[in-house]
Order: sequence, then C-alpha cells, then structure tokens
Amino acid sequence: MPLNLRCFFAACFSLGCLGCMQVPYCIPEFNYAPGVAAKCKKGEVYAFRVDLTQTAEVNIGAGKVTGEVVDHVVLTHLHPSTDGSTSAQLGLSLATGWRYVGVVNYTSSSTGHAIALRFYRPGYDTIVLKPGEKVTELNWTAAPGMSAQVKAVDDLMNGPPTQKSGAVTARQALEPGTRSPAQKEALLFGAGEYTRLANELSPADPGRTQILDKANRLRSLADGKKG
Repeated sequence: MPLNLRCFFAACFSLGCLGCMQVPYCIPEFNYAPGVAAKCKKGEVYAFRVDLTQTAEVNIGAGKVTGEVVDHVVLTHLHPSTDGSTSAQLGLSLATGWRYVGVVNYTSSSTGHAIALRFYRPGYDTIVLKPGEKVTELNWTAAPGMSAQVKAVDDLMNGPPTQKSGAVTARQALEPGTRSPAQKEALLFGAGEYTRLANELSPADPGRTQILDKANRLRSLADGKKG
C-alpha cells in the first residue's frame, strides 16, 4: 500500500508536539488504479477490483519491534469492454490511527485503504497488480497442468502469501460474503472454478478431494462462516 503521502502528513501533524504522548490522526486518502488492456476478448478474462483495508498494530519495547499487518480483502467483479479492457478505478477514504510522538516517533496502530487489480483467465497464470502498480497492458503466461491452474485460482482468491519481516507479520484475509453482495459473488466464482477443475480429475485422484475442500471453504466463507 502506498504510504508516502500518509507518512508525510503524519510527520507534519507530529511537528510541534513535545514530550512523549499518543495522538490520533485522520487523513484523507485518494486511491487509484489505472485502466488495463487485457489483450484478449471480453469473454476470456475475469477482472476483479481488490479493495484493501490495511490494519496495522506495532509495538516497540526493549529494542524489539513486533506486530501484525493485515490486508482485509474485498473483491468486486469488473465487466471489461468488448476488447477486454477495464476502466480506471477510483476510491476516496480516510486513513486513521494513533501515533506516538516525542523522543521516538512511530505509528502504533493504523487503518488505511488501497485499490489493487487481479485478472483471471482459465488456462493462464493469474495476474496480480499491486496498489500503485502502473501496468496498462497484460502479458499472459500459460498455466499447463492441473497444479498450475489450481494455483491460478489460489492467486485470484488469496493474493500474495503471508510474509514476515523480523517479528512483524504481514498477511491477507478474505472478508466473508456478508461483507457485500459483490464479495459473495466473487467467493462463489472462485468456488465454482475449483469445482470445475476438480471435476476434470477422476474420483479416485486424491488431488480432487483437496481441490473440492478449497471450493467448500470458499462457499462457507460466502455464507459468512470463517475457518
């Protein structure tokens, strides 16, 4: 998530504060993702807007930094034009949080927002565009084999894997379908793709059960059940 502007305002807000105290902040955010040409026909690509709400909790004590950063993910299916291109996506929101100011300045907790894009095309690797990534044309890579095609659905629904820097963990969390009708639709779409791929395997193939388990978890999440 692009934090430069937010950090700049937070730093300005901190100027003039003396001593060591925790102060709140609230900063307007303008989020943007450019239009993208999929370079394939409308019916061949599924485009999704990804609204990220990032929550962060950071603690500094005894010279050690610990905490967790979570991107809460809401997907919205976009409808490309005839040539597969999508329009620019815009968002206006507020970044909020608490910041310690004084001898050591740092943000202890924060909530911010960003827009990303994901493009799914059966038979190809999913293309994940991060917030602020200025890509206007897509270059597709074929995904031969079942494992590659399952991973393409994984990447569409789950995004980047959990990361860890020192004692700070960063991960993504899909919101349940009760979050919005669009989120429920997206989760059921992913479940349908897992089911389609599973049905290409024989009932005796152990991989079939694993793929169907992924489909069932998404359906449960679409109904508002986590786990």
